[in-house]
Amino acid sequence: MQTNFFPFGIAGDSFQAQTLPYSAEKLRELRLEHNSEYSFFRYGESIVISPHSEAVPQLGTYHTFDPVEHPGLVGSLLRHLLFQEFRKKIADVIPTSFAPLEFPSRERTHDPIADLLPEKMGKVLEYPRVMSIAVEQITQRGKPKHGLLVSYRNRWQLSLTLEDLQRGGYPVVGSEVLAFEPLEGLEGVLTPKESLLGVVKELNGATARLETNEGVIERPLNELTIRRTRQQLATLLKLRISDAETDRIFKAVRAHGEKQANPEFMIGEIRRVGERISRLRFRNGDNFSAYTSSNSELNGPSYDLERTKLMFDYTPGTANDRPLSGLLKHGQFDSAKFDPKSPHVLVMFRASNRGAMTEFFGCLVSGLPDSKFFKKGFVTVSLKHPWIMYQRLEREDRRTSIEASDRCTNLILDNRCCLVQLKGNKDRTNWKHDLRCRQRFRFTRNRPTMICNTSRSKLWISPVCLGEAFSRASCR
Repeated sequence: MQTNFFPFGIAGDSFQAQTLPYSAEKLRELRLEHNSEYSFFRYGESIVISPHSEAVPQLGTYHTFDPVEHPGLVGSLLRHLLFQEFRKKIADVIPTSFAPLEFPSRERTHDPIADLLPEKMGKVLEYPRVMSIAVEQITQRGKPKHGLLVSYRNRWQLSLTLEDLQRGGYPVVGSEVLAFEPLEGLEGVLTPKESLLGVVKELNGATARLETNEGVIERPLNELTIRRTRQQLATLLKLRISDAETDRIFKAVRAHGEKQANPEFMIGEIRRVGERISRLRFRNGDNFSAYTSSNSELNGPSYDLERTKLMFDYTPGTANDRPLSGLLKHGQFDSAKFDPKSPHVLVMFRASNRGAMTEFFGCLVSGLPDSKFFKKGFVTVSLKHPWIMYQRLEREDRRTSIEASDRCTNLILDNRCCLVQLKGNKDRTNWKHDLRCRQRFRFTRNRPTMICNTSRSKLWISPVCLGEAFSRASCR
């Protein structure tokens, strides 16, 4: 199976690493003093030390680890190896993230607007490809296995601060802005973190008053930039170029996105990245080394992906003005998915209608082959218990039927009966049906109910009973 996951792990049954007892103060002190020559991170109650070269002195105590028992430690060491090798090979590019490792591509062909902007804006506004390489862990044959998960996307980049934009005539007031937050001890190693603050209310010299979720605050203009939305970028571009050129830039961005959505094109680009990574050498100063491969195939069961078959299509060509049409094709219920599997039905009718109700109930279960609407009955339901039927004869017998409704799953009411009030939950609703006699039935919402007219050759079915749509069917 072809994937974007490339093997990246260690060989052998054990490895060594330097450690020190953990404390937040000690970790911060080590990073401030030795961050250019070592990598430090916390693992449990220890500080793990990964020297960048063999020439630096030993700072901790060596311990031996089993990679199967400590896959998290292996993953952390691999992330630092990947980051340090990237820094050696592409020193002039500052990553935007450590885990996953993210950085902008330097290839001009990866930026669809590079040839559309004037030369003076070439380094001010860009839309480069941002590569993302994450060290992930999977389980294969019961053992942990690490690899590189490679992906990419294009992202807007703007190198102007709010102070630069104001000087260039950009309408700063009313704009959504981002704040730069430099990472302590990582200046020049990772780009400052960006966070959305809010909207500029007014300017006060070199300071902006911002409306944020935490109230109104003030920030220096040189610590802010605009949020890179289409509207705000269009406003910036139209200060430098014409409206037609601005539209052409956004059309190029949209066309580039459609091209990137092609899976064959994307997997080809990812494979090229994997081939470049496989030629690198990953080793730290403690001889902790990692292997990699350009083979992104995973052994195991595979299957071919088929084109999705839509169960619902909103296009006019597949629409129908009759809600029952889908039920006629697919049936009312799927016994493998829906409950109840053994419905109990309460039927209430006059004694004089006994024959008509018996015939109607048979049509309901078996269907009406001659009907235009109700050819299929409820035969798809797997009935494990008999249907319970109650006959309402006299007024004094009404209470028995009403109390029995608490044990049933469906109700069938003859609309020639008088007003019926059924007990149930407090959540009740009134339904009005114009069935010639204009009678009102009130029942609990959780009872799928069918109201039939045995004397009129018509029956009405509630929304819950047939696909949440009232349907009308002929009855012999």
